[in-house]
Amino acid sequence: MEVGKFIMSSSPSTRFTGVDIKGKREDELPIPDSFLQTYAETKAMGEKAVTSACSPGLLTVNVGEHWTRSEGDELATLAEGWSELTATI
Repeated sequence: MEVGKFIMSSSPSTRFTGVDIKGKREDELPIPDSFLQTYAETKAMGEKAVTSACSPGLLTVNVGEHWTRSEGDELATLAEGWSELTATI
């Protein structure tokens, strides 16, 4: 069985540098040279690898959902409304 498509679940943390990014699209936020935490840096490394693997035989995309959170993603817990959201889950 061949894999023809690959979706990476990434994080908006890969673009966050401490500056307000409200209203910006992902294509307006390049991956920075330095990161606020190791989690964001390793996710960005994964994004770069997935992007470079894209070819006619393997279509790839990175998706940085705003409310998907992984262990170690400390920036997500700072998001407005996070405590209210997690209280309802």
